[in-house]
This record gives sequence, structure tokens and C-alpha cells, in this order.
Amino acid sequence: MSHPTANSSSFWPIYLLVGCVLVVVVALSSDPLSNLMDRRPGPGNTGMSPEQIQAARHQLNDDTLVIGVVVDGQPRAYPLRNLIRPDQHIVNELFGTTAVSVTYCDLDDCVRIFTAKEQQHLLDLRITGPDARRPRKMVLQLNEQRYWQDTGESLEAGQPVLPLKTMFYERTTLGNWRTQYPNTEVFTGETRQIAE
Repeated sequence: MSHPTANSSSFWPIYLLVGCVLVVVVALSSDPLSNLMDRRPGPGNTGMSPEQIQAARHQLNDDTLVIGVVVDGQPRAYPLRNLIRPDQHIVNELFGTTAVSVTYCDLDDCVRIFTAKEQQHLLDLRITGPDARRPRKMVLQLNEQRYWQDTGESLEAGQPVLPLKTMFYERTTLGNWRTQYPNTEVFTGETRQIAE
């Protein structure tokens, strides 16, 4: 009895399938930007700054909407899409001894930036639950007091307003902000806590 012999040309669909699967696995497991992180500017290298690499990682382009601030001469851009999720509506940062809290309420599209000088630590400003008196408004808490994000007024009658200064900001695109401030840093999710 003779057995049929398989010639190598009958296996080409299997070889093709295995090859395609390997290409997909390699493509999904590698990060083409990861080897840029260790490069220094020089011949044949990208010359990208760490901020530019982070922007590429987070797929920021010139049309990305940002909240731009300048703190003690240091420009910083906060992509609005990074502030959309409820657990990311507030970013507390420290620039030297200047504490900054960027707040964003997506329900009424309200941005407020609060600041305090001569600080050694981040502000303890955080979001609390909603209040039925104004259900679509963000409520902030500093220490044990609660305040409306949009006005800074206390939720408790007769109590003083939020004891922080508000800061000027610009809502613009990343491209416009970088044109004004080419050396800007871009917030990519990592909080700045640098004491100078």
C-alpha cells in the first residue's frame, strides 16, 4: 500500500499563516518609541527631547486642545483629554515652592487653576461627591472644607471662600501653545513635584 507524499508546495498556506502570525506578534509586542528614550542627540539619532518623546507616546498633535499655564516662568500644557475622566479632573503639582492645582469639570466645561506660593508640598485639594443644590457642579475639598469649583465659594453658609489664588490660563491648541512657548513641558499623566 502506498502512502501519498506531501510535497512542500502543499504546505504554503500554513507557512504563510504562521509567518503572518509571527509578524503580528512582533509588531504588537514592540514599542517603536522605546529605543528613543535612551538616545542622546547626535549623528543618526532623533534628537527628540523627553517631552517630545512623551508627546509622541501619547499621540499628541498640534490640534490637541490644552490648558496652558506659565508658573514662575515655566510654561506647561495640560491636554484637556487627560482631564476628562472623573479620577483625573484635578492635577496637583509643585513648581519649586509654587503649588498649582489644575481643575476641570467636564459637566459644565469649567477650568479653574488654583495656586499658593511658598509651599513645600502639593496642595491637598481634591474632588468630593456632588451636592444636590447644584448637581452638575464640581465640589472641591481643601482640608475639611468643601467649595464650589466654579466660584470658590464655601458650601457652608457664612464660611470664607477657598483660600487659594486663581491663576491665568489659556485654552488653546498644543501647536499654538508651542509657538508661543517652544520650551513648554506637556503633562502626560506624571505629576510634577520638583522642589528647587
